Amino acid sequence: MSIEAVFSDVPHVLLSAVVLEQAITQYIDHYRCHEIVGNVTPADAYFGRTPKILEEWKR
Repeated sequence: MSIEAVFSDVPHVLLSAVVLEQAITQYIDHYRCHEIVGNVTPADAYFGRTPKILEEWKR
């Protein structure tokens, strides 16, 4: 068996790993609440929605 045959799927595996890493990063950055930014998502904090969200939580 040649070395090319052994590693023929490596690019696909690496591509899958990159896609998975991007999906995890997107989840963490946009959908998961973080205590450091007031228990809101980083996207909410970035777009200034924190006060509105915290006010709704108080109700």
